[in-house]
Amino acid sequence: MAMYEIQIYDQGQLDDLSDETREQVIEEIENAAQHRNPNSYRNAEKLSTHDDLFKIRVGRHRIIFGVVSPYLVVFRVGYRGDSWTYRDLNRLEDLWDQVRAEVEQATAPTA
Repeated sequence: MAMYEIQIYDQGQLDDLSDETREQVIEEIENAAQHRNPNSYRNAEKLSTHDDLFKIRVGRHRIIFGVVSPYLVVFRVGYRGDSWTYRDLNRLEDLWDQVRAEVEQATAPTA
């Protein structure tokens, strides 16, 4: 049973991958979702520029994600050498803040 429910921000990113790479990426995402803390997953590394975002290396591809209970949110799946994978991380951080606020509001107890 997964610790986190997986949410993929743009499913089309997976569609662009080869079948083999897609299977590897999905397996890594599912494995990461099993861990209470992303830092405890052996393949996850904190992004040096963003405290709440992580990356997982899958061959030459990178998975950029964050965790806000009860979700593991995948924002990007891209080729390591593609500037898009790491481009506009500040914009991604803004999106992450928005997602986190929405989840916290949705999971907050009602009075």
